[in-house]
Amino acid sequence: MKQFNLLMRIELESWRESWVWSVVMISFLPIITLSFLSFIIPSNSVTDVYAQNLVSGAMVFPIILMGINTYAINISLSRAKGEFKYYANLPIRKVIFLFTKLLSGFLMTLPSVFITSFYGQWLFKVKLSFNILAILILFLGIATCVSLGVLIGFLSKNHEVTNIVSQAFMMFISFLSPVMISQNQLPFPLKVVSWFLPTTYIADAFKKSLTNTYNQTLYKDLLILLIFFLVFVVLTNQFMNWKNGKE
Repeated sequence: MKQFNLLMRIELESWRESWVWSVVMISFLPIITLSFLSFIIPSNSVTDVYAQNLVSGAMVFPIILMGINTYAINISLSRAKGEFKYYANLPIRKVIFLFTKLLSGFLMTLPSVFITSFYGQWLFKVKLSFNILAILILFLGIATCVSLGVLIGFLSKNHEVTNIVSQAFMMFISFLSPVMISQNQLPFPLKVVSWFLPTTYIADAFKKSLTNTYNQTLYKDLLILLIFFLVFVVLTNQFMNWKNGKE
């Protein structure tokens, strides 16, 4: 518990001066995307269901941006600076380090998700139903993406590679996977790729829970998402190395 409290204080202190700008920047992409879509899609062709899918899909953007992109870059930068070598001399358990990242990721991502939700509902004049299951999906989705981001950060050879890979991966899963569109709209190769992306199941579970669509597919999404999370946690714990940064 002392390790967790110490690491959490360090984590929150690192965000203290930049969290406002982080929330603004992470909210920027989904807000701009929703605004652009509202300009090009005729208002008379936007049904409530279609608008709900757009807004709930856009709410996944902050999870991708913060969870995968930001944490991958931050971890690789810390490795490049050799900051983790201090941890090698301390009795810090890797799993506790990871869970502090998960909790801080949840706290940093949550405001942008709600900002996107409120803006999208106002823009398209629709109503989303927030419930306990939606919050659970939000937490599990953020935890899955943060653990993936941390894994990418520890696996990448250097900070430059991480920056390029995370940016490209972010754009791909945001616009070429079933986040704001349905899987049926994708060409077959992209549809196959989407089966192996956690964001596919985050977006689908989000859409169903926020529109009170409880069916077998929703619970299958949750199960697959939980499997992704556990796999990423195990892999991150395996490949996390305090001493492989700057010498």
